[in-house]
Amino acid sequence: MNDGTSIPALLPPVAPLVLAQGRYERSDEPQFRPPAKPEVLAERQVPEVLRADLLQIGGDQVAQLPPKRLLALAQRLTEAEPDPAGRAETLLNWLGRLPYPTEALWGEGVLVRRLLDTVLRAAILAAAASARPAATLGALNWAVHQDDDTPVAAVIAPAVRQLLQ
Repeated sequence: MNDGTSIPALLPPVAPLVLAQGRYERSDEPQFRPPAKPEVLAERQVPEVLRADLLQIGGDQVAQLPPKRLLALAQRLTEAEPDPAGRAETLLNWLGRLPYPTEALWGEGVLVRRLLDTVLRAAILAAAASARPAATLGALNWAVHQDDDTPVAAVIAPAVRQLLQ
């Protein structure tokens, strides 16, 4: 039984949601964030505490950061935002602001999802319920990469429907 609270049930609206949020990548721009573009990091609302570390690394390269470097970023973010739900909301908001599909799925999006792996799932679900447009899109991106997307889908389904009305 599909009651509309699974990610496959929510996937048809992804394209309109991405377009409505203005996050579909333009063909006249680079597919991945080039290094040394602080204005792009700011526009994507990358946490300020991480911007200096990420400034000289392109979007395609941040997806491949070694685990030790990833843990250092996660620790820095935790020190700046100790509340797990607040940290999750910050990360979901960042993930939801990445251009689709290339950067969001394969570039910087990989880094953000790896950082989300360091946050308690309950905190991510609480943040996903915020119904902020970018965070909702970020939660949808995160959810499709999880083994069980049902809890996320149940939390974001109302927000997705509202955004598409």
